Amino acid sequence: MKKRLKYAGFLLLISPLCLELALRVMGHSAYRQVDYIIESSPKFCIEKSAELGFSLGEGTFEVTINKGLVYSATHKKGQRITRLHEVSDSLDQVFLMGCSYTYGMGVDDSSSFPYLVQSRLTNVNIKNLGVPGFGTVQSYLQLKKEIASGTIPAVVMVNFCDFHHERNSLIPRYRMSLEMGFQRSNP
Repeated sequence: MKKRLKYAGFLLLISPLCLELALRVMGHSAYRQVDYIIESSPKFCIEKSAELGFSLGEGTFEVTINKGLVYSATHKKGQRITRLHEVSDSLDQVFLMGCSYTYGMGVDDSSSFPYLVQSRLTNVNIKNLGVPGFGTVQSYLQLKKEIASGTIPAVVMVNFCDFHHERNSLIPRYRMSLEMGFQRSNP
C-alpha cells in the first residue's frame, strides 16, 4: 500500500511537468498580457468612476487603437449614441448592455451594433449601455441605477462572453489589464 501511494504521488508530481513539456513541443507558450495602446482626442473618452470602476467620458472622440485603427465615438449621458437626434421619452426603452462588443469598439458610431438595431427599430428607443472592459456585474449595477432613476426598460439584452467571469471576479490578471489600459489610454 505504501508503495502504491508513493507511485501515485510521483505521478501527480511528474504529470504537470510532462504536460507542460508536451505543450511546449507542440508550439504553445505561456500566457502573456497582450500589449495595447488606446489614445483619444480629446483625452478621456474612458474615465474613472467611483461606482463602476470606469465610465464613458462626455463628447465626441477620435479614438486610435494601437497607433493604427481610428474611429469616431460620441458619448452622451454615459452612453454611446444610437442615433443622431434625440427622440421622445414616450417610446419603450430597450437597453443593450455589455462590454466592448456591445459598445462597438473599433467602429464609428453608425456602424455599432446598437446603432444598426436602432436604425431598423424606429418604434423603440435603443440605449447602448455597453462600455469597453465591463462585465455582467457592471451591467447589473448600471441597470440598478437606471431603474432607481425612474427609467424602466421594456427589454434588457445583456451581451455575455466567457471572459466576463474574470471581469466579474476581478482576478489578478484582469486587474493588471485594467491598470495597463488606464495607463495607456490616458497618457
